[in-house]
Amino acid sequence: MKYLNLIIFLIVSFGINVNAQECYLLVEKSGDINPTTISDFAIPLISQYITKVNPIPLSGIREKDCVYRISLSESREEMSITVAGEKINAYGDSHYTGVKGVKHALLKAIYRAKPKQMKEICQIYKSILQNDCGVSKAGSTPVEQAPPPPIAPPPPINVVGYIQVNVNQAHTKVHINGIYKGEAGPSSPLNLRGIPIGQATVTVTNGSQNQAKSCLVKTNQWTQLVFNLGTSNPGLQNSSNYLKTAKTVYSPYEQIIVQYKGLPGNPADWITIVASGSSNSNYGEYYYSNGQKIRFYSTRFF
Repeated sequence: MKYLNLIIFLIVSFGINVNAQECYLLVEKSGDINPTTISDFAIPLISQYITKVNPIPLSGIREKDCVYRISLSESREEMSITVAGEKINAYGDSHYTGVKGVKHALLKAIYRAKPKQMKEICQIYKSILQNDCGVSKAGSTPVEQAPPPPIAPPPPINVVGYIQVNVNQAHTKVHINGIYKGEAGPSSPLNLRGIPIGQATVTVTNGSQNQAKSCLVKTNQWTQLVFNLGTSNPGLQNSSNYLKTAKTVYSPYEQIIVQYKGLPGNPADWITIVASGSSNSNYGEYYYSNGQKIRFYSTRFF
């Protein structure tokens, strides 16, 4: 019975850990500073004085997880940082520039939010806070300052993206990371919203045919994927149909005119221009045909 109780305890404990809420740090605005530099300094600082946070993984986060976000703004006179999350909503400013200004403003935001930790923060980071919270260059005893009045919280952060799946065969089933999402067809792409940011694997299946592609879902941005199952487009293989340019080599900023004939006539048909040798999954500036079967398209390639 003793061993049975131990096994049950381990299983219950494991279930609690799996379902526990995780908190992550997102650098929303970083100005001219590398976001990774800000994260490397902010993550251990917030984890020590506020709550444990981690960088957002490529696989994305769950809806129940919490997000702490940092936003930086700069002017000629000062740099300011806001830190917002479940347990903090604080503001810090600095007259320094660059990485030193980021650290200075972030430390001020933390000790304003946690005044009881002010002495400890001032003592540990006295080289950065020389002229703040009563710390002199000689390392005198910190003098507590009154925290500033609370500021209005910023709007909630959107940590999801969107995927559009285009296929050339009707009733094609679409899965994302192994989860069924719906069907797509030649003139009816599947538009998916609320996809967690990070790496995603999209698989399409129609009968015995299937293809899979990986993509990076970015915050509040659309990712378009095109799948050609079987024969991609028999119409364009006919000699009476064509898709061509006047030249094969163009200079930067030179106008490029694409002539085409024989598109299926679907409103969602589109044309893009990429460098020679690019993968079929790559695309640049694109143009919808709006159902036109014969026309020309003009653009410039930079």
